[in-house]
Amino acid sequence: MRLYLEKLDPSFKPALDKAIALILESQYPLGGWPQRYPLQYDFPHGKLADYTSFYTYNDDVIWGNIDFLIQCYVTLGDQPLLEPIRRGMNFYLITQQGNPQGGWGQQYDLDLKPAHARTYEPPALLPALTYEHAMLLMRFYSYTGDRKFLARIPDAIQWLEDTRLPESRTENGKYTHPTFIEVGTNKPVYAHRTGTGVTDGHYWWDDKDENPLLHYGAKSTIPVEKLKAEFKRVNALSPEEATRNSPLLVQQFQHEAPPQKYYELIWPLPDGPDVARRNYEYGVKLPDEAQVKKIIGSLDSQYRWMVKHIQISRPYAVSASGAETNTAMMSDVNGDGIKDSSDQQYLSTKEYEQNMRMLIRFVSQKKN
Repeated sequence: MRLYLEKLDPSFKPALDKAIALILESQYPLGGWPQRYPLQYDFPHGKLADYTSFYTYNDDVIWGNIDFLIQCYVTLGDQPLLEPIRRGMNFYLITQQGNPQGGWGQQYDLDLKPAHARTYEPPALLPALTYEHAMLLMRFYSYTGDRKFLARIPDAIQWLEDTRLPESRTENGKYTHPTFIEVGTNKPVYAHRTGTGVTDGHYWWDDKDENPLLHYGAKSTIPVEKLKAEFKRVNALSPEEATRNSPLLVQQFQHEAPPQKYYELIWPLPDGPDVARRNYEYGVKLPDEAQVKKIIGSLDSQYRWMVKHIQISRPYAVSASGAETNTAMMSDVNGDGIKDSSDQQYLSTKEYEQNMRMLIRFVSQKKN
């Protein structure tokens, strides 16, 4: 889309149309999307034995698709996209749990029940995801002016208050909530792991926070007071005030730049784990000159960014029969990656991408 909008080169349009068609085709009638498409199993005639067919919020699947369709609507002026956009936003209302558990799970089966996915992802509700969804509902109000998106945010806030960790479990105030909450009981659920590889390891979960799974995160910090304040502010706005800059109300979406520059006009997204990642990837939070100088100053004499104490990649080896012969640990018993403790320096693709992204965004902003 960016390539097409930059030059309006028709050679890019068929590929763009194909991408949009895939997003529309993969949307379920109720408005959500599966984790992967095409589906591993036919629905409704086949057996859904695979969680990738479930409605999936995890990794920003549903919000990412809604956001993409909104970008298509604004930049391409494609009116038929409004209906799938609205269905996608309504899906958040459909999947919010009833009181006294007004939260969300990160995936749902086709009966709209919170579902188990990977072996360390129980069928549970997530406080961090609930915070993020409540923030998104306020954004949906600013898109549409429909107060139905605000109606049950107080239920989500109350549930977040009810599921706070006891002081003794906050690790000296570091955390506020467990990552997972059991459906129906509000009891914390903690994932654990044993073994150090695929063949000798497995995951399980219980209500004990000793030795939790480290690569996923057993607890989180939720700024509930920030959510309350934002809800108070947004709830006081009339529909006309709230939708003043709505991208869905084109007659009110006023900017000096043309639609092709919409990507530079995206305002910061609401806070949350997945959304914070998207903010970074889209470059919304721009670096200042001090950060840029630090990035440039960290180049070595050969213009490389070198790092140390990074996670070790486990060498892989098989015998002639195909059996794995490498017994080196992939992780510690709690699932945390093993890091090199020496002062050996490495080239890092991750470090390169992060630094280049920041520099490019800084130069682009200065140019604009």
